[in-house]
Formats: sequence, C-alpha cells, structure tokens
Amino acid sequence: MFDSQYGWDKTRDRMIYENFKMVQNELPRGKYFGQWGLNHAFQSKEDEVTWFASYLNNDPIYKGKILTIVYFYDNCQYMDMWNNRSYSVSKLSFIPSIFKQANDLTGSNINIYKLNSKGSPFYEMPMNSTLTGKELEDKVVDFFQYVVCIKNSEAVEPLNDEYN
Repeated sequence: MFDSQYGWDKTRDRMIYENFKMVQNELPRGKYFGQWGLNHAFQSKEDEVTWFASYLNNDPIYKGKILTIVYFYDNCQYMDMWNNRSYSVSKLSFIPSIFKQANDLTGSNINIYKLNSKGSPFYEMPMNSTLTGKELEDKVVDFFQYVVCIKNSEAVEPLNDEYN
C-alpha cells in the first residue's frame, strides 16, 4: 500500500490532522494540549514529510500559536513488554551532541531549555533531518521551541504481574 516509510509518514500525519480538525469542530475554542511522538510535533516539513504540527502551523487558525516541547534521553532505560507478555529493560539514548554537552555541564538529570529566547545559543542552530541526517534549511526553532533533557532515568517497574 505504501511505497516507502515516507509514504506511510505522510499519510498517517495527514490523517492525524484531518481527524483533529473533525474533533476540534466539536470542542469549544481555547487552548489544547496534545502529546505525540517527536516527529509528529515538528512544526516544519522535514524532507518529504509534512508532520501533524506542521499541518497545524500552516492552518490559519493555529499559525504562530503552537508550542512544541521535545524530549531527549541520555543514558536512560525503558520497560518494554513483548508479545508473550514478558518484560524487558531496554536502553534509551537519543540526544544530539550539542544538548548532551550542555546537559553534562549542568550536573542535573533533568534540564529544560528554551531555544527561541533572545540570545539563546540554540536560536540559529540548523536542523538535521531525523530521517536522513542531512542539514535542512530550517532552524531547530522552526521545528520545536523547548527541549527537556532527561539523563540516567531507570526503567519503571511493572505495577503488578497480571501479565505473567
């Protein structure tokens, strides 16, 4: 059905946007909060993919009114459950080197960075595609405005053993 991962991403995020617009018509006007995976929250087109937040950012109702916060993980773990309903702990490290360097300097395990403030060293930072790695024309702040860096977080423990 899809000729590539790009085809899947493009279709899925367009459908997320179209579904949001249908639901939004039933909701009172106001501020909304949503939680999506990293790329879905990108406010600019990345390579061939228009992500959900990018659709919103091009919609006259929402243009300029979106705030995206992304999470980066450094030396973390997460709990994974397999089809046979057994648990395993997996490693989770996804943090661009510039954020790792800044994060390591703080000595803290959780830091929040506002990227689009005046004088921010991240304001003019070019964005690299998460799909291809190539440098994009848009800046990081065109995709997201805040970063939460989490370091050394251990995996959660299962609440109970109802799946064992």
